[in-house]
Amino acid sequence: MNVLYDYQCFMDAYGGISNCFVQLIRHLPAQVHWQIGVVDSDNVHLRQSGLVPLQPVRLSRRTFISPRHFPFKGHLYDLYKRLFPLRTSEGVNINRTLQLLASGRFDVFHPTYFHPYFLKHVGGTPFVITIHDMTSEIVHDHNIQKRWKRQLAPLAAHIVTVSENSKRDIVRLLGVPEEKITVIYHAAPDDVVLPAQPLFSFPYLLYVGQRGGYKLFQPMLRQIAPVLQRHPQLHVVCTGSQFSSHERQLIATLGLSERVHQRYVSDAELQSLFRDATAFIYPSMYEGFGIPILEAYKHDCPVLLNHASCFPEIAGDAALFFHLGADGGDVAGCLEQFLSWSPAQRDALLQRQRQRLQHFSWQQSAQQLAAVYERVLQ
Repeated sequence: MNVLYDYQCFMDAYGGISNCFVQLIRHLPAQVHWQIGVVDSDNVHLRQSGLVPLQPVRLSRRTFISPRHFPFKGHLYDLYKRLFPLRTSEGVNINRTLQLLASGRFDVFHPTYFHPYFLKHVGGTPFVITIHDMTSEIVHDHNIQKRWKRQLAPLAAHIVTVSENSKRDIVRLLGVPEEKITVIYHAAPDDVVLPAQPLFSFPYLLYVGQRGGYKLFQPMLRQIAPVLQRHPQLHVVCTGSQFSSHERQLIATLGLSERVHQRYVSDAELQSLFRDATAFIYPSMYEGFGIPILEAYKHDCPVLLNHASCFPEIAGDAALFFHLGADGGDVAGCLEQFLSWSPAQRDALLQRQRQRLQHFSWQQSAQQLAAVYERVLQ
C-alpha cells in the first residue's frame, strides 16, 4: 500500500499537528509505503526526524519581508505567491505534491491540513483527512478553516479524529455519518535528553501553550491569585509567547508580577519543566485531545484539569478536576485541595497517571491509521 502525505502542516517551524504526523509516519507498519510531498521546510519535527531530505527554506508566510508581523503581511504574501509561486516554500511544496499525485503511484492521499488545492488533481485516488478538533466552528466566528472543512468532509473517503469528543462535534457540526469517522488517539512524545538542573529554583505551577480566549488563562489566574498569596513560595511558569500588555497589567493588578513567568523553551527544556513542576494546570475550555496531559504523565507531574471538552475522556481518573468557565468556577478550591494533600495522596494520583499513560502508544495509533487506509481501499 502506498500513501502520499502533503506539505501543509510542515509549513510552520513548530506545531503539535506536524509532530503528530511525524510520529504516526515513523511508526507505520512495514506494509505501508509512504512519501511526503515536501522539498522545502524548516519544521523542526520533520527536520529532526530525518524522514525526508529537505532544502533550506526559500520564503514562507512567516519570513516574508520580515519575521515580524505587520498589517496586511498575509495578503501581500498571498499576492506574491500567486505571482511567483516557485519562489516560495509553499509553492515549491505544492508543485512537488501535485507531481507525486499525477504520477499515479499512490493508493491513498492524506493531506495534512484542510486547504483544498488538491481537489482538481486527486482524480480517482481516495483521500483521508484528519480533523483534530472543531475549535474553528465552536470558538471562532470567522475562519477559512470552517469553509475548507465543510468542502472536504463530504468528499473524503474517511475522516480521522483524535477523541470521541471531537468525533461527536464533527458529526454534529459537519453532518458526517459516525461510521465515516475513526478515533485514533495521540501518544506521549519520544524520550529526549533533559537538562540535569531545573530551569527554576522555586516550586511552580506549569502552564503550557497559547493563553488567549477559550484557553481561559486569565480567568484561571484571577481565581488562583488568592491561593498564590497564601502560598508565597509557589510561582506560575508559562511557556509560549510573551505576555501581552493586558496580561502584564492583570498580573500586576493581582500583585503577582514577581510570581508569574514566561519563557521560550526547547522540546527538552519543556520536558524538564514537566519533570520539575509542582503540578501542570490546564484550564482550557476546548481541545481536540490535549497532548500536554500525556507529557505531564510521562514525567510524573500531577495534572489539574478543567472538567470540559475531551479532558475527562483522555485523563479518566488520572487527574484532579475543577470546573472553570469565563464567568467563574472552583479552580481555586481544587488547587488548595491539591496543595494540602499528603505524600501518599500525591503518590496515588501519580500511580493512576502512570497506568493511564499505558493506554496511549504511537505504534498502536499508527497501526490503527494503517487499518483506516486498508478500509478505504476495500
